[in-house]
Amino acid sequence: MYGIDVLETEHKNIVAFTDDMEALALSIMEGDKVDTGDLRRRVDFIRKYCDKHHHQKEEDFLFAKMVEELGDLGVKLIRHGMEVEHGLARKHVLDLEGAIGDFDEDPSPLNRLQIISYLMAYVHLLRDHAKKENQVIYPFALDHLSKEALAWVDEKTRQVEEGEGTKKVYQDFKEFICYQPHKL
Repeated sequence: MYGIDVLETEHKNIVAFTDDMEALALSIMEGDKVDTGDLRRRVDFIRKYCDKHHHQKEEDFLFAKMVEELGDLGVKLIRHGMEVEHGLARKHVLDLEGAIGDFDEDPSPLNRLQIISYLMAYVHLLRDHAKKENQVIYPFALDHLSKEALAWVDEKTRQVEEGEGTKKVYQDFKEFICYQPHKL
């Protein structure tokens, strides 16, 4: 299915990005310079690619159909599961952004530690989250959603992927993205 294939490809990009974030956290822990400008670029990437581009497609298309067609089970899986984790990821990003600002004002060891902590909280959450979606949620959707619902998800995803905004997201952040965008 096109829509789910695109989401899985984006997970590869996000997991590769978390590997890079983990390496950055380790370098900061080992005493390397904290480049707050680079960290802010990474926060921007998270917001534009991981959250707005990827999570938004999940929430607006796939998850919406799962809740609509699966009723209480969909609500439990999506609203009380996956969307809670999306919210937690957004909170980690806000906390990271705050820690970056705190470090700019006071480059103390404590503020360095806060940056490392929020980087790693995000890394661990997103790796686990992507694995759950790839191994549980997406296969469940393929097995339990109607053909019409899956076709609608595919079409909506295709519309987003063909849009100019998507091309700009990939162009702006090509240094972070290891995999090519899903070919139409």
